[in-house]
Amino acid sequence: MEALMPLQPSVIKAWPPHVKKFEGQLTWMYLDTKNKVTTGTGNLIDSVSAAQALPWYKGSRRATKEEIKDEWNYVKSRKDLSKRSGWAYDDVTKLRLHQSEVDRLLTETTKKFWSNLSNRWPILNNAPADAQLVALDMAWQNGPGFLDLKSNGKWVWPNMRAAWQDGDWSKAADSVPGSGSRAVIRKRLFKNAGAVVKLNLDRSKLWNMTTPFGTAQEVPVKETPTEWMINMKDVYSGTSKDQALKPGEQDVKINDDGGVSIIGGANKGVDLLASVAFNREPPKGTELLWRIVDYKSGDNKIAHNRQSESALQKCSINFKGAIPADSGKDREMRLRVVCVVPAGVTDLVITNVQITGWKM
Repeated sequence: MEALMPLQPSVIKAWPPHVKKFEGQLTWMYLDTKNKVTTGTGNLIDSVSAAQALPWYKGSRRATKEEIKDEWNYVKSRKDLSKRSGWAYDDVTKLRLHQSEVDRLLTETTKKFWSNLSNRWPILNNAPADAQLVALDMAWQNGPGFLDLKSNGKWVWPNMRAAWQDGDWSKAADSVPGSGSRAVIRKRLFKNAGAVVKLNLDRSKLWNMTTPFGTAQEVPVKETPTEWMINMKDVYSGTSKDQALKPGEQDVKINDDGGVSIIGGANKGVDLLASVAFNREPPKGTELLWRIVDYKSGDNKIAHNRQSESALQKCSINFKGAIPADSGKDREMRLRVVCVVPAGVTDLVITNVQITGWKM
Protein backbone atom coordinates (compact mmCIF):
# COMPACT_ATOMS: atom_id res chain seq x y z
CA MET A 1 0.00 0.00 0.00
CA GLU A 2 1.05 3.61 -0.56
CA ALA A 3 1.95 5.75 2.43
CA LEU A 4 -1.11 6.70 4.46
CA MET A 5 0.48 9.07 6.95
CA PRO A 6 0.08 9.71 9.81
CA LEU A 7 -0.67 6.01 10.04
CA GLN A 8 2.39 4.28 11.44
CA PRO A 9 4.36 2.33 8.79
CA SER A 10 3.84 -0.83 10.83
CA VAL A 11 0.07 -0.34 10.58
CA ILE A 12 0.22 0.32 6.84
CA LYS A 13 2.03 -2.98 6.42
CA ALA A 14 -0.27 -4.96 8.71
CA TRP A 15 -3.59 -3.49 7.58
CA PRO A 16 -4.19 -5.39 4.29
CA PRO A 17 -3.73 -8.91 5.75
CA HIS A 18 -5.63 -7.87 8.89
CA VAL A 19 -8.72 -6.63 7.09
CA LYS A 20 -8.65 -9.45 4.53
CA LYS A 21 -8.71 -11.95 7.39
CA PHE A 22 -12.10 -10.67 8.55
CA GLU A 23 -13.65 -9.17 5.43
CA GLY A 24 -12.27 -11.53 2.81
CA GLN A 25 -11.38 -10.17 -0.62
CA LEU A 26 -13.76 -10.96 -3.46
CA THR A 27 -13.90 -9.71 -7.04
CA TRP A 28 -17.68 -9.93 -7.45
CA MET A 29 -20.76 -8.30 -5.91
CA TYR A 30 -22.33 -9.87 -2.82
CA LEU A 31 -24.54 -8.98 0.13
CA ASP A 32 -22.94 -8.43 3.52
CA THR A 33 -24.54 -9.46 6.80
CA LYS A 34 -26.72 -6.33 6.67
CA ASN A 35 -27.89 -7.19 3.14
CA LYS A 36 -25.97 -4.32 1.60
CA VAL A 37 -24.25 -4.80 -1.77
CA THR A 38 -20.53 -5.07 -1.23
CA THR A 39 -17.39 -6.05 -3.14
CA GLY A 40 -13.62 -6.25 -2.75
CA THR A 41 -12.41 -6.15 0.85
CA GLY A 42 -15.74 -5.31 2.43
CA ASN A 43 -16.17 -2.21 0.22
CA LEU A 44 -19.76 -0.99 0.27
CA ILE A 45 -21.40 -0.29 -3.13
CA ASP A 46 -25.00 -0.17 -1.94
CA SER A 47 -26.31 1.88 -4.86
CA VAL A 48 -26.37 1.27 -8.58
CA SER A 49 -24.35 4.41 -9.22
CA ALA A 50 -21.62 3.29 -6.80
CA ALA A 51 -21.36 -0.04 -8.61
CA GLN A 52 -21.33 1.63 -12.03
CA ALA A 53 -18.38 3.80 -10.95
CA LEU A 54 -16.17 0.69 -10.89
CA PRO A 55 -14.60 -1.03 -13.95
CA TRP A 56 -16.51 -4.32 -14.07
CA TYR A 57 -15.68 -6.95 -16.66
CA LYS A 58 -17.77 -9.65 -18.26
CA GLY A 59 -15.20 -12.10 -19.46
CA SER A 60 -12.54 -10.13 -21.32
CA ARG A 61 -14.66 -7.06 -22.12
CA ARG A 62 -15.83 -4.14 -20.01
CA ALA A 63 -19.38 -4.52 -18.75
CA THR A 64 -21.96 -1.93 -19.80
CA LYS A 65 -23.76 0.28 -17.29
CA GLU A 66 -26.96 -1.65 -17.99
CA GLU A 67 -25.22 -4.98 -17.25
CA ILE A 68 -23.83 -3.56 -14.02
CA LYS A 69 -27.28 -2.33 -13.03
CA ASP A 70 -28.86 -5.73 -13.76
CA GLU A 71 -26.14 -7.52 -11.78
CA TRP A 72 -26.55 -5.16 -8.83
CA ASN A 73 -30.33 -5.59 -8.76
CA TYR A 74 -29.99 -9.36 -8.96
CA VAL A 75 -27.48 -9.52 -6.11
CA LYS A 76 -29.67 -7.20 -4.05
CA SER A 77 -32.58 -9.62 -4.51
CA ARG A 78 -30.62 -12.68 -3.34
CA LYS A 79 -30.91 -12.12 0.40
CA ASP A 80 -31.25 -15.88 0.78
CA LEU A 81 -27.51 -16.22 0.18
CA SER A 82 -26.22 -13.51 2.52
CA LYS A 83 -26.02 -15.80 5.55
CA ARG A 84 -23.70 -18.11 3.63
CA SER A 85 -20.99 -15.43 3.19
CA GLY A 86 -19.88 -13.60 0.07
CA TRP A 87 -18.53 -16.77 -1.51
CA ALA A 88 -22.12 -17.91 -2.08
CA TYR A 89 -22.44 -15.29 -4.84
CA ASP A 90 -19.48 -16.57 -6.86
CA ASP A 91 -21.52 -19.00 -8.97
CA VAL A 92 -24.55 -16.73 -9.45
CA THR A 93 -22.75 -13.58 -10.64
CA LYS A 94 -21.14 -12.85 -14.02
CA LEU A 95 -19.25 -9.61 -13.54
CA ARG A 96 -15.79 -9.36 -12.05
CA LEU A 97 -13.26 -6.74 -10.99
CA HIS A 98 -9.59 -7.21 -11.80
CA GLN A 99 -7.41 -7.88 -8.75
CA SER A 100 -5.54 -4.63 -9.38
CA GLU A 101 -8.82 -2.75 -9.02
CA VAL A 102 -9.67 -4.56 -5.79
CA ASP A 103 -6.26 -3.61 -4.39
CA ARG A 104 -6.69 0.00 -5.52
CA LEU A 105 -10.13 0.11 -3.94
CA LEU A 106 -8.71 -1.09 -0.63
CA THR A 107 -5.94 1.53 -0.68
CA GLU A 108 -8.16 4.43 -1.69
CA THR A 109 -10.94 3.55 0.74
CA THR A 110 -8.42 3.16 3.55
CA LYS A 111 -7.08 6.66 2.82
CA LYS A 112 -10.58 8.14 2.94
CA PHE A 113 -11.54 6.26 6.10
CA TRP A 114 -8.37 7.18 7.96
CA SER A 115 -8.58 10.82 6.90
CA ASN A 116 -12.18 10.99 8.10
CA LEU A 117 -11.46 9.11 11.31
CA SER A 118 -8.31 11.03 12.26
CA ASN A 119 -9.97 14.39 11.50
CA ARG A 120 -12.74 13.46 13.92
CA TRP A 121 -10.25 12.11 16.45
CA PRO A 122 -6.86 13.90 16.14
CA ILE A 123 -5.61 11.92 19.16
CA LEU A 124 -5.21 8.95 16.80
CA ASN A 125 -2.40 10.68 14.88
CA ASN A 126 -0.02 10.18 17.80
CA ALA A 127 -1.62 7.00 19.14
CA PRO A 128 0.35 3.74 19.46
CA ALA A 129 0.31 1.58 16.34
CA ASP A 130 -1.95 -1.00 18.00
CA ALA A 131 -4.56 1.68 18.74
CA GLN A 132 -4.41 2.93 15.15
CA LEU A 133 -4.93 -0.57 13.77
CA VAL A 134 -7.93 -1.35 15.96
CA ALA A 135 -9.45 2.09 15.35
CA LEU A 136 -9.22 1.59 11.60
CA ASP A 137 -10.67 -1.90 11.95
CA MET A 138 -13.68 -0.66 13.92
CA ALA A 139 -14.24 2.19 11.45
CA TRP A 140 -14.06 -0.22 8.52
CA GLN A 141 -16.89 -2.30 9.96
CA ASN A 142 -19.00 0.51 11.45
CA GLY A 143 -18.11 3.58 9.42
CA PRO A 144 -15.55 6.30 10.32
CA GLY A 145 -18.22 8.29 12.17
CA PHE A 146 -19.39 5.42 14.35
CA LEU A 147 -18.47 7.14 17.63
CA ASP A 148 -20.66 10.12 16.69
CA LEU A 149 -23.79 8.01 16.24
CA LYS A 150 -26.73 8.66 18.53
CA SER A 151 -29.93 6.77 19.31
CA ASN A 152 -32.79 8.57 21.05
CA GLY A 153 -30.44 11.43 21.81
CA LYS A 154 -27.78 9.23 23.46
CA TRP A 155 -24.38 8.12 22.20
CA VAL A 156 -24.44 4.60 20.77
CA TRP A 157 -20.83 4.06 21.95
CA PRO A 158 -20.62 6.22 25.13
CA ASN A 159 -17.86 4.32 26.95
CA MET A 160 -15.70 3.87 23.86
CA ARG A 161 -16.15 7.54 23.01
CA ALA A 162 -15.11 8.62 26.52
CA ALA A 163 -12.06 6.34 26.38
CA TRP A 164 -10.89 7.85 23.08
CA GLN A 165 -11.43 11.37 24.40
CA ASP A 166 -9.13 10.57 27.33
CA GLY A 167 -6.65 8.56 25.27
CA ASP A 168 -7.28 5.72 27.72
CA TRP A 169 -6.73 2.70 25.49
CA SER A 170 -7.00 0.21 28.35
CA LYS A 171 -10.45 1.60 29.10
CA ALA A 172 -11.29 1.29 25.40
CA ALA A 173 -10.45 -2.43 25.59
CA ASP A 174 -13.10 -2.86 28.29
CA SER A 175 -15.64 -1.14 26.02
CA VAL A 176 -15.25 -3.46 23.01
CA PRO A 177 -18.58 -5.23 22.41
CA GLY A 178 -18.93 -8.90 21.50
CA SER A 179 -16.93 -12.02 22.24
CA GLY A 180 -15.99 -13.39 18.80
CA SER A 181 -12.47 -13.62 17.39
CA ARG A 182 -12.57 -10.09 15.99
CA ALA A 183 -13.67 -8.68 19.35
CA VAL A 184 -10.91 -10.62 21.11
CA ILE A 185 -8.29 -9.18 18.78
CA ARG A 186 -9.66 -5.66 19.24
CA LYS A 187 -9.46 -5.97 23.01
CA ARG A 188 -5.89 -7.21 22.80
CA LEU A 189 -4.84 -4.36 20.49
CA PHE A 190 -6.33 -1.72 22.79
CA LYS A 191 -4.64 -3.35 25.81
CA ASN A 192 -1.36 -3.37 23.93
CA ALA A 193 -1.75 0.35 23.25
CA GLY A 194 -2.48 0.99 26.92
CA ALA A 195 0.68 -0.87 27.93
CA VAL A 196 2.76 1.05 25.36
CA VAL A 197 1.58 4.40 26.79
CA LYS A 198 2.15 3.31 30.39
CA LEU A 199 5.64 2.00 29.71
CA ASN A 200 6.47 4.90 27.38
CA LEU A 201 7.48 2.49 24.63
CA ASP A 202 7.98 3.16 20.92
CA ARG A 203 4.55 4.06 19.55
CA SER A 204 5.49 3.15 16.00
CA LYS A 205 5.91 -0.53 16.85
CA LEU A 206 2.93 -2.80 16.29
CA TRP A 207 2.85 -5.46 19.02
CA ASN A 208 -0.30 -7.18 17.73
CA MET A 209 -0.04 -10.82 18.91
CA THR A 210 2.79 -10.17 21.39
CA THR A 211 2.74 -8.59 24.83
CA PRO A 212 4.40 -5.15 25.16
CA PHE A 213 7.29 -5.17 27.59
CA GLY A 214 10.00 -2.83 28.74
CA THR A 215 13.64 -3.34 29.66
CA ALA A 216 14.83 -4.23 33.13
CA GLN A 217 15.51 -0.54 33.76
CA GLU A 218 12.00 0.46 32.70
CA VAL A 219 10.35 -2.21 34.81
CA PRO A 220 11.87 -2.52 38.29
CA VAL A 221 11.80 -6.00 39.79
CA LYS A 222 9.94 -4.69 42.83
CA GLU A 223 7.00 -3.65 40.68
CA THR A 224 4.19 -6.17 40.45
CA PRO A 225 4.16 -7.60 36.88
CA THR A 226 0.40 -7.17 36.59
CA GLU A 227 0.93 -3.44 37.01
CA TRP A 228 2.82 -3.15 33.75
CA MET A 229 1.80 -6.15 31.67
CA ILE A 230 -1.53 -6.46 29.94
CA ASN A 231 -4.30 -7.60 32.27
CA MET A 232 -3.24 -11.23 32.22
CA LYS A 233 -6.44 -12.81 33.47
CA ASP A 234 -8.21 -11.53 30.35
CA VAL A 235 -5.59 -12.70 27.86
CA TYR A 236 -6.97 -15.11 25.32
CA SER A 237 -5.32 -16.68 22.32
CA GLY A 238 -5.77 -19.90 20.45
CA THR A 239 -6.90 -21.62 17.29
CA SER A 240 -9.70 -23.99 16.36
CA LYS A 241 -8.15 -25.02 13.06
CA ASP A 242 -7.54 -28.76 12.79
CA GLN A 243 -3.90 -29.80 12.96
CA ALA A 244 -3.30 -33.29 11.63
CA LEU A 245 -0.46 -34.99 13.47
CA LYS A 246 2.05 -37.52 12.26
CA PRO A 247 4.35 -39.93 14.10
CA GLY A 248 7.28 -38.21 15.77
CA GLU A 249 7.89 -34.75 17.23
CA GLN A 250 6.20 -31.69 15.74
CA ASP A 251 5.32 -28.12 16.72
CA VAL A 252 1.74 -27.32 17.61
CA LYS A 253 0.33 -24.08 16.19
CA ILE A 254 -1.01 -22.19 19.20
CA ASN A 255 -2.87 -19.40 17.38
CA ASP A 256 -3.63 -18.19 13.87
CA ASP A 257 -1.12 -15.34 13.73
CA GLY A 258 2.13 -16.49 15.31
CA GLY A 259 3.63 -17.23 18.68
CA VAL A 260 2.49 -15.86 22.00
CA SER A 261 4.93 -13.70 23.93
CA ILE A 262 4.57 -14.25 27.64
CA ILE A 263 6.81 -11.74 29.35
CA GLY A 264 9.91 -9.60 28.89
CA GLY A 265 12.29 -7.67 31.07
CA ALA A 266 12.64 -8.16 34.81
CA ASN A 267 9.90 -10.27 36.36
CA LYS A 268 9.07 -12.58 39.22
CA GLY A 269 7.65 -15.38 37.12
CA VAL A 270 4.12 -15.99 35.84
CA ASP A 271 1.93 -19.08 35.70
CA LEU A 272 0.34 -20.01 32.39
CA LEU A 273 -2.93 -21.86 31.90
CA ALA A 274 -3.60 -23.51 28.55
CA SER A 275 -5.41 -26.46 27.01
CA VAL A 276 -5.21 -28.66 23.93
CA ALA A 277 -8.06 -30.81 22.63
CA PHE A 278 -7.75 -33.86 20.38
CA ASN A 279 -10.25 -35.51 18.03
CA ARG A 280 -10.09 -38.64 20.18
CA GLU A 281 -8.35 -39.96 23.25
CA PRO A 282 -4.62 -39.78 22.51
CA PRO A 283 -2.99 -43.24 22.41
CA LYS A 284 -0.50 -44.30 25.06
CA GLY A 285 2.87 -42.69 24.44
CA THR A 286 1.48 -39.36 23.22
CA GLU A 287 3.29 -36.44 24.85
CA LEU A 288 2.87 -32.70 24.94
CA LEU A 289 5.95 -30.63 25.73
CA TRP A 290 5.38 -27.05 26.86
CA ARG A 291 8.46 -24.94 26.34
CA ILE A 292 9.20 -21.33 27.20
CA VAL A 293 12.07 -20.04 25.10
CA ASP A 294 13.82 -16.70 24.71
CA TYR A 295 12.89 -16.04 21.08
CA LYS A 296 14.24 -12.49 20.96
CA SER A 297 17.85 -13.44 21.60
CA GLY A 298 17.61 -16.91 20.07
CA ASP A 299 18.99 -18.34 23.30
CA ASN A 300 17.56 -21.84 23.62
CA LYS A 301 19.76 -22.73 26.57
CA ILE A 302 17.20 -21.34 28.97
CA ALA A 303 14.37 -23.32 27.40
CA HIS A 304 11.97 -24.32 30.13
CA ASN A 305 10.55 -27.75 29.33
CA ARG A 306 7.50 -29.23 30.97
CA GLN A 307 6.15 -32.57 29.84
CA SER A 308 2.42 -32.88 30.29
CA GLU A 309 1.32 -35.47 32.80
CA SER A 310 -2.34 -35.43 31.78
CA ALA A 311 -2.28 -36.03 28.03
CA LEU A 312 -4.78 -38.85 28.37
CA GLN A 313 -7.20 -37.06 30.67
CA LYS A 314 -10.34 -35.92 28.86
CA CYS A 315 -8.30 -35.24 25.74
CA SER A 316 -7.07 -31.98 27.23
CA ILE A 317 -3.99 -30.61 28.89
CA ASN A 318 -3.92 -28.11 31.72
CA PHE A 319 -0.51 -26.64 32.31
CA LYS A 320 0.91 -24.16 34.77
CA GLY A 321 4.61 -23.56 34.21
CA ALA A 322 6.77 -20.97 35.90
CA ILE A 323 8.65 -18.60 33.64
CA PRO A 324 12.29 -18.10 34.65
CA ALA A 325 12.39 -15.26 37.17
CA ASP A 326 15.68 -13.98 35.73
CA SER A 327 14.50 -13.41 32.15
CA GLY A 328 16.65 -10.29 32.27
CA LYS A 329 17.05 -7.28 30.04
CA ASP A 330 15.68 -7.28 26.49
CA ARG A 331 14.53 -10.88 26.54
CA GLU A 332 11.24 -12.03 25.13
CA MET A 333 9.86 -15.24 26.59
CA ARG A 334 7.57 -17.05 24.18
CA LEU A 335 5.49 -20.19 24.42
CA ARG A 336 6.23 -23.19 22.23
CA VAL A 337 4.21 -26.40 22.29
CA VAL A 338 5.52 -29.67 20.87
CA CYS A 339 3.53 -32.87 20.42
CA VAL A 340 5.18 -36.27 20.25
CA VAL A 341 3.08 -38.96 18.55
CA PRO A 342 3.85 -42.70 18.78
CA ALA A 343 4.93 -44.58 15.67
CA GLY A 344 2.11 -45.88 13.50
CA VAL A 345 -0.48 -43.32 14.66
CA THR A 346 -1.79 -41.36 11.65
CA ASP A 347 -5.35 -40.37 12.61
CA LEU A 348 -4.68 -38.10 15.58
CA VAL A 349 -5.77 -34.47 15.14
CA ILE A 350 -5.52 -31.47 17.44
CA THR A 351 -8.88 -29.69 17.14
CA ASN A 352 -8.47 -26.77 19.52
CA VAL A 353 -5.78 -24.85 21.38
CA GLN A 354 -6.59 -22.26 24.02
CA ILE A 355 -4.37 -19.98 26.04
CA THR A 356 -6.96 -19.16 28.66
CA GLY A 357 -5.05 -16.88 30.98
CA TRP A 358 -2.20 -16.08 33.29
CA LYS A 359 -2.05 -15.70 37.03
CA MET A 360 0.64 -14.69 39.49
